[in-house]
Amino acid sequence: MGLISVDQVKPGMVLAEKVVTSKRMMLLPEGVTITEAHLMTFTTWGITEVNIEGESGVDEVGDMTEEERAALEAELNLIFKHNDLAQPIARKLFELATLYPGKNS
Repeated sequence: MGLISVDQVKPGMVLAEKVVTSKRMMLLPEGVTITEAHLMTFTTWGITEVNIEGESGVDEVGDMTEEERAALEAELNLIFKHNDLAQPIARKLFELATLYPGKNS
């Protein structure tokens, strides 16, 4: 299972996990084979990433220790404290910030 950007999702891939909106409404259950219509649905609902069977995904914080990861998350939580991370754009910015852990402060 791997979390990948919907830009990389192709018809025929299979969901490894259900897809829910920022309001926790389920759009698709686990095990569904993706179609072109599903890709349009992701765009309509602002879904930016999905878990796909057989994909490895990306560990955005690389080879960090648990202590480094916890420190990074604490710093980012302070930086993003006034943002609603349930909103797709805020969540994406938060995730992008994990790509450059030395540049957050």
